[in-house]
Amino acid sequence: CAEGLNFFGTCTTGEGIAENGFKKCTDKTREITGRLNCERAAGPDIAAKDAADPADSNLCGPCGCIDGSCSNNLCASNAGDYYSLSGGSCSPHNNGLCGPSNSNLNGHSQSADADSRTNTEKTAKMGRTIHFGPGVHRPGPIQLFSGDRLLIDGGAVVHTSVEICGDDVLIAGFGILDNSGFERGGPPLSLNNIDKSTYTTSFCIKAENRRNITIAGVTVRDACMFALAFYGCRNVVADNIKLIGMWRYNSDGIDFCNSSMCTVKNSFLRNFDDCIVIKGIKGFDSMPVSDILADNCVIWCDWGRALEIGAETCADSIKNIVFKNCDIIHSCHVAMDIQHGDRAQIENVSFLNINAEIFSTLPPAYQNRPEEVYKRPADDYHSLIFVVETMHGMWSQDDKNGSVKKVRFENICVLCDGDPQSLISSRADGSSIEDIVFKNVLINRKKVLAAEDAGITVTGNVKNLNFLP
Repeated sequence: CAEGLNFFGTCTTGEGIAENGFKKCTDKTREITGRLNCERAAGPDIAAKDAADPADSNLCGPCGCIDGSCSNNLCASNAGDYYSLSGGSCSPHNNGLCGPSNSNLNGHSQSADADSRTNTEKTAKMGRTIHFGPGVHRPGPIQLFSGDRLLIDGGAVVHTSVEICGDDVLIAGFGILDNSGFERGGPPLSLNNIDKSTYTTSFCIKAENRRNITIAGVTVRDACMFALAFYGCRNVVADNIKLIGMWRYNSDGIDFCNSSMCTVKNSFLRNFDDCIVIKGIKGFDSMPVSDILADNCVIWCDWGRALEIGAETCADSIKNIVFKNCDIIHSCHVAMDIQHGDRAQIENVSFLNINAEIFSTLPPAYQNRPEEVYKRPADDYHSLIFVVETMHGMWSQDDKNGSVKKVRFENICVLCDGDPQSLISSRADGSSIEDIVFKNVLINRKKVLAAEDAGITVTGNVKNLNFLP
């Protein structure tokens, strides 16, 4: 193992040192990666070498983690404890962070959960490393506490639902987090009720009131409801994630609810509801929504809105929201949307450098009964392109409506095969929409210099609607 590994296990500097049939691993490697890509030197009798020196924590042990003390791939290390699906037991050594033989990856059944760590460990922000190598794993629900790292190698398929219960958490790797075995509508994870063949939950990856979360590289498949949901969180980064296989209603992509300083970037999202959405939700609405960035993403929206604020906007303010450098390759209801149904004052919203393809498709329809058959209408259906609206609708929970101001659509290129359709409408009592700018917006290569060029219907209390070349 080299000294300069990143969290994906890519060697950057240094050389491993062969010793007793293994390649030696450095403390720095252990600190940065936990266990990734430790290679043992070839030898005729690896099992004998494992048995001869099981406690040397500098060696890559028989289960491949940075440790020689493990059984059934359950390992311990100076950097934290390492759990695997297969359970098993290991010999405590060093700081004794070895998991119990009946460890099931959840909450207080683990020996190194957040409550049992020493003050030194909490100060160092060191938690467990949970690692899944190539193969199919069914650990059930997973809870991550402060400092924990969940690493999913390429070639691994992990059937789970993840609840982030602490700060400074990392989920990374190039494997698949599969939520298909979970049914929508269940309560939050129960620490004492996970021995089921089928789990029910209301999320795939979820965090409430947490800080400093990074999700990088992973593919998320078939979410039972929202794929990634963050409520009252701060400093969240989702980078190079892929959301696929979403066919269940409300399988949103990534929801930032009453959160701030959050980014999703370099990602592909195909979802059967809103793909990237900013919300204000009751219960968290004492916290504002601010400084959210969606950058360099490819969006395929099979239901709902591609890039959206709303429809729930319960907060005092929603501001400094930027969607930029995104390609919307399929849109269902609306491509770029502000659907304002509650009290927040929404301002400083930008849609920048967006490409969108709006082509005729089958109109969306609810199936109310299993036996109900979809009837194809005679007319073609097209998604709306731009929507900015204030309304009091089915998702509204506040008694009054806020207003929208300072929204910018700039460097937008839209291709469509029908007449473009958009809406700017202030129809909620006491609300207004003002200072909306369209600059360098092209639809079918034609500059939009007036509302009719984009098929924009304007109603209600709308002020200062500007079109610039």
